[in-house]
Amino acid sequence: MLAKFPTMLRSSRLRHGMSSDPRGWRWLVLTVALMVGFYAALFHSYPEASLPGRMLSAYLTLTARGGGALLGWFGEPVSVEGATVLGRFPFVVVLDCAALDAQALYAAAVLAFPAPAARKLIGLVGGLAGIWVINVLRLVALYHAGVRSRELFNVLHEEIMVMLVILSVCGLFVAWAWWSRRQSAHALPLAVEHAG
Repeated sequence: MLAKFPTMLRSSRLRHGMSSDPRGWRWLVLTVALMVGFYAALFHSYPEASLPGRMLSAYLTLTARGGGALLGWFGEPVSVEGATVLGRFPFVVVLDCAALDAQALYAAAVLAFPAPAARKLIGLVGGLAGIWVINVLRLVALYHAGVRSRELFNVLHEEIMVMLVILSVCGLFVAWAWWSRRQSAHALPLAVEHAG
């Protein structure tokens, strides 16, 4: 089977997908361009008192409060001060831990995708909220890992959870793109029916 793989790849639609459809290349180039712009804006060094600085700080606080609230529901004695969650394993939600980079990647992919603005808005609201929830769950899991073992925390934080967030972003985008395409497919017969 493995020996046949290169032949299968040469003859597959996968190989020809991007080259035969320029929209695929346009989507990829636009996604990368938007992502670079979003990342540059996100990781720029803003003064704390500036509007972007205050917005980022508010988002970090919101994420910490979400994690603290969920930990409280699980019976953990925690309190939240700004972006710091205090408890048996205190942690600070910093920019690198807020999944804003994952949200920027997702937003770039959705905005670059050929779909009507209303569907993009649905995709953005649902996907960005979904990534925020996934990240809050990740923080709760990391808290519990840290309570048990610093080594377990490090492995989860630096290796496993990063991959899970990336896979979640890809899954959310694929699910939204599939839904968006299905909406287009359903709209086409209706348009033909009304035209006839």
